[in-house]
Amino acid sequence: MCSFDGQWVAITGAAGGIGRPVAHLMRRHGAKTICIDRVESDHCDRSIVVDLGDDSALRELCAELAADPPDILVNIAGVMRFGLLETQPLDALALCYRINLAVPAALAGAVAGPMRARGSGHIVNIGSVLGSIPYPWFAAYSSSKA
Repeated sequence: MCSFDGQWVAITGAAGGIGRPVAHLMRRHGAKTICIDRVESDHCDRSIVVDLGDDSALRELCAELAADPPDILVNIAGVMRFGLLETQPLDALALCYRINLAVPAALAGAVAGPMRARGSGHIVNIGSVLGSIPYPWFAAYSSSKA
């Protein structure tokens, strides 16, 4: 793995099962991490506590990242819904699609222009094998990760 010395890496879902090790790995290779999650992330250089399911909070986060874009954006945050599709409440389905699909698109859109203007930057969207291989009981999750 190459060195990320001094580069700022923003990671959504940084307190979770994939986000935490990614944050540790990036720091081990010299990056400064901005951890974005619903809870404080004390393993990062900077923690942004935000509910990505809230429109105004997402708009504020997009504005903040656009004003001072990271060198790398890693979209990891995800919501998994389990069960028969017909038993899923509409608000639960909407949240699954929002967090897994709309939020990464909104955050990427917020930083892409500033990254392009400065001539550098990377956006990494973490998917799931369930997005490639539909699995019973995970219709919303699989389709939102595809």
